[in-house]
Amino acid sequence: MTRLELRFVPHAVEQLNAADAWWRENRDKAPGLFTNEFVDALELLRGSPNLGAPYASDTLDGARRYLLRRTRFHIYYAVRDGTLVVAAVWNAIRGHGPCLDPLP
Repeated sequence: MTRLELRFVPHAVEQLNAADAWWRENRDKAPGLFTNEFVDALELLRGSPNLGAPYASDTLDGARRYLLRRTRFHIYYAVRDGTLVVAAVWNAIRGHGPCLDPLP
C-alpha cells in the first residue's frame, strides 16, 4: 500500500502546537493522549485518506475531516499530488469548523 507524503500548512502547525500544549497542561492523567491519538490518526490517513468524511468548504476543494474520538479534535485535510496536507487541527466541541485557506 502506498503511503502519502505529509505536509502541514503553517496555521495548522500553530493550531497543533496550541492544542498539544493545552492538553498537556490541563489533562494531567493523560498528558500524551492528544499527541498519541494525532500521530496514530495521521499514519492511518496516510494509508487510507478516504477514511475522513467529506467536508463542505467554499475555499478548500476536496476537504475532509477526521475525528479524534478520545480527544474530540478534528483533523481537516486534503490530498494534493500524493500528499496529505493538514489544513487545520480544530476542537470538535466548538460547534463550527475552521476557516480553511485554499492550498497552493
